Amino acid sequence: MTSAAVQVTLPEQVETSKRVCQWLAANTKTLSFNTTKRAKLACSSLLLALEHHEGLVELIGMGKVGAGLALSRSILDSYVLGLWIADIATPELLVDFVNDKFTFSLKKILPKLRDNSVFTLELTQDLEKLIDEMNGFTHGNMAQLQWRYSKQDIQPRYPEQLQVAMLRTASMFAFLSAYKYQTLANHIELRDRLLSEVNVRLGFIFAEIPSS
Repeated sequence: MTSAAVQVTLPEQVETSKRVCQWLAANTKTLSFNTTKRAKLACSSLLLALEHHEGLVELIGMGKVGAGLALSRSILDSYVLGLWIADIATPELLVDFVNDKFTFSLKKILPKLRDNSVFTLELTQDLEKLIDEMNGFTHGNMAQLQWRYSKQDIQPRYPEQLQVAMLRTASMFAFLSAYKYQTLANHIELRDRLLSEVNVRLGFIFAEIPSS
């Protein structure tokens, strides 16, 4: 989903991610718009993705890595849910969702986004792999515990490059959430400016922007 990039240290990535949070917040939270209820509901989910991203960055920056990684799946969930509400959900399913009668399943929604040409097959496959890894971070199985104990003692030892990779992945989905938010809000000029700055702000090159 992104091109190869020069390896950065964890402190460098934390600072970059913090600046990304500030940049995205400045380009989303002050926006107002008059549009459909569907779009507003979708935007609510997209803004939730940005809030989860801020939490992940803050926690990892504080050294609370396990708690931060647990938010990675929530960012992806909120982003994909926003896309589903905006572009895929039928009026009937949307009513069921609002009335808490529809159970959202990330793995079930991804093929629908692919079939409707929002995601490519390659991107869908990449996301399916990410989901399995993020599930472990969220639910605390060996994806988390393998970094928390050794023969000598019990304490967190999360590899720096694992943290860097998740910070970068989280920033990518936060940007995509802001991009879709601005599209739904019909702030096209602001959205395009965000897109023109993303590679510099995030520190790596996007290989693909989902179409929607």
